[in-house]
Amino acid sequence: MVNGELVIWEGENLQRPIHEIHCQNVINGTSLEVLLNEIQHNDWIFRRDERIRYSFEKMKSVHIEDIPYLSPEVVLLYKAKDTRAKDQEDFLRVVDFLSSEEKKWLQTAMQLHMPHHKWLELL
Repeated sequence: MVNGELVIWEGENLQRPIHEIHCQNVINGTSLEVLLNEIQHNDWIFRRDERIRYSFEKMKSVHIEDIPYLSPEVVLLYKAKDTRAKDQEDFLRVVDFLSSEEKKWLQTAMQLHMPHHKWLELL
């Protein structure tokens, strides 16, 4: 995706600001979206606000059944941008399960990036 428009990848090196790759299987119609992120000194950098960083090691977790997943506090930060009803439901479903450290990180990140967001009252 370049400037909000899908473009065919011709094998060239991908450079910023490209941060998404959309793939589609033309045979069966399944699709895949890959999100690219910046890392510096083992810290993930939030592409929407480079002041926000998180330890890359803390970003990923593994479910008891060996299923990897992205840390919920990072996912909620992304979902906060244009909060839809399903994002609000996700927030309410997850917030009580975040540790105090995870809540504090999300609160700090949102205060920097979205200081008037309604979720801050619940963090």
